This record gives sequence, C-alpha cells and structure tokens, in this order.
Amino acid sequence: MNMAVSSDADIFEVVNQALQGLNNPDNDTDHEDQLDDCLATMTTVTGTKERYTAQIERLREEVTSLEEQVEADEQKLLQIKMESLDRIQSSLQMGKNSSSIGTDQATQDHLKLQGAFTGIQYTDATVRIVKQDAEQTTRQHCLQGQCSGLSFQVEFQVKERLLTDAEKKQLPTGSNQETRSHVKSLAIQIDDRALWELEPFVREAERDCALQPFLRGYSQYAQRFTGRQKALEHFKKQYPEAVMLPLGSIGSTLKFSRPSQGSVQYIITWNIGLSSTGRADQQISLQVMPSKQMRQLDEQNVLASAPERFQQMLHRLGIERTIDSFIQAVTT
Repeated sequence: MNMAVSSDADIFEVVNQALQGLNNPDNDTDHEDQLDDCLATMTTVTGTKERYTAQIERLREEVTSLEEQVEADEQKLLQIKMESLDRIQSSLQMGKNSSSIGTDQATQDHLKLQGAFTGIQYTDATVRIVKQDAEQTTRQHCLQGQCSGLSFQVEFQVKERLLTDAEKKQLPTGSNQETRSHVKSLAIQIDDRALWELEPFVREAERDCALQPFLRGYSQYAQRFTGRQKALEHFKKQYPEAVMLPLGSIGSTLKFSRPSQGSVQYIITWNIGLSSTGRADQQISLQVMPSKQMRQLDEQNVLASAPERFQQMLHRLGIERTIDSFIQAVTT
C-alpha cells in the first residue's frame, strides 16, 4: 500500500481503503500487511493531529502574549506616575506664563507623546496636600483636558505611604521605590455630548476609583464619537431628502426612506459602549419598519431579511460603506 500521504484528507483516505480491504474476504491482499499499513497510517494521523494541536496551542499562547504586551504598553503610556503629577502641574502652569522659561522639557515631551498616542491632551492640573504625617501623605489632584474635542475633568485623592522593610525586600533587584500610592476617591466630569451614552461607565469608574481605565476608555470613545459624528453629518449632507438625524449628529440614530414615500422606514442605531476595563465597542444594527401594506406585498421577505444582510455587509465592507450602500439601494 502506498503510504505517501500529504494531507489529512489523503491520510483518512488510506485508512478507509485499508479498512475496506479488511472487510472484504475476497481480497487476496495479505490481511496482516493491510493491518500493519492501517495501524501505521492511524499512527501518522494521530501524530499529525498532535502536531497541529501543538501548533495551534503555541499560536494561541503567542497571540495571548502579544495581547498582554499591547495591554501593558497602553497602560504604561496612559500611566500617570503619582510622583510626576506635581511636575505635570508645574509644567502646565509655567507653560501658561512662559513657553520658554523654566519649563520641564522631559514632562513636556511626555505629555506630547501621550497626546500623540492616546489622544489625551491635558490643559490644566492642580494639586494640594490634604493630610500629611511621617508615614503617609494624601493629595487632592485635579486634571483637565480633552480627547478628540471632548472635554473632561477628574478630581481624585491619592494616598501615598512609605514602604515597609518587608515590602522593599519583595521589590525587583535594583528598584529604588520608596513609596506606594493608590487612588482613594475619584470624581469625573465629561462633555455633555457624551454623558447620555457614557454615564454608566463613568459612575462605575468613580465607584471603583478606576482612573486609568477611565482615561483609556474615554480616549477610545472620543475617537469613535468623532468618527460617528462626521459619518452622520456626511450622510445627511449627501442624501438631504432621504436621511434624518432625530438626535442630531451627536446622537446614535440615522433614519432614511425613499423620498416622497414613507411606507418603509429604515433605522440604523450606532451605539458606542465601554467595558469596565476601558475597551470601546461599537454596536450597529438596522431596523426596518414597513407599513402593513408593504408587509403584505413583501412575499419574498426581503424587508425581513434586511437586518441580517446588513450585519453580513458590515463584516465585509465596514460601517460607512454598508450604510451608504443601503441608503443608495433604498433611494434610487
């Protein structure tokens, strides 16, 4: 029997032929040879499966590792080291008074880098000491800024305490860390244009004192908010007679129908949500609202299948091309 196999399909075909030979009493081929070939082939199948499984598992581990690295890099970029908040405040204040005298170039460079990669632009920072003793200090901070045109302000208290000798021994070799800080309270104000959509996320961040997830999430949301707003404005301008924006361009709803024929209304809902860790997600759906007469005429259920086709097109074409294609199909 020829054992030169090149794929899983070839392997299983050889096994199938061997088993058919064993079940055929009229076959003159030596059954022991067939059995040996069959067992050898099945061993090959098992080895191939194990090899593929190991490769898949290794790829999964690599993907997980890369995702964790990206997550860590993002967090490092967003991280505001507590000991540098005073420097940020001083740099911003001096920047208002003089752009060339006494500015902390390292802090300025950090702020610019953070703004370029995260979209967060700090515009003001203040700090005052609330409580201080020999072992710990509590500071009240206020940061103001904007992300893609959406303003925000965060006020939070940071408790900083000296590390014990036992805690210092657990630090990595060469670390000169002397204190440990944590946010003990957080109050957030965001742009009114985003509050209706982000209020649950903001309240959860305040409850958990999750400053970094808030900054990360608000930055991602602001980028998507701006993209959605521009897209809705574009469709309204492109199809002024067919498209309506019930909540304006800062909302999440777009309606369209054939001009001078309101028997079928198409409603696209474009929501932007944030997880507790600050990851942005967009949920986009199509709802078709035909009149009773149109439902009766729609014998092939074209209207009923439109939402599913809309989702399929989203995966292939992306958001804006899908919406544009549906509007054109309805209005032309």
